[in-house]
Amino acid sequence: MSKKQAMTVVVGLGKTGWSCVEFFVARWVRCAVMDTRSEPPNRQALFDQYPDVPLSDLSKAALLSAHEVVVSPGVSLPSAWVVELMAAGVSVVSDID
Repeated sequence: MSKKQAMTVVVGLGKTGWSCVEFFVARWVRCAVMDTRSEPPNRQALFDQYPDVPLSDLSKAALLSAHEVVVSPGVSLPSAWVVELMAAGVSVVSDID
């Protein structure tokens, strides 16, 4: 992923992450999903309904190259990796934003 691709990364595939994916896909926004869980909720639904939306583990390199990162409520904004993204100039928002 490069900034030229303007990829939005959704972190977490629970209820909020799933809602964000649906929002972005409906608006033709390129997005990917990252989750720390090997079997996150909505995993099968993502594969079935949106096979072009990739799902992967958290990747620092991919997050740093994202246009925007949308974090789910379960992600602590003061987490070191979130602070690092913001310091690098990556837009980090919540679903409410």
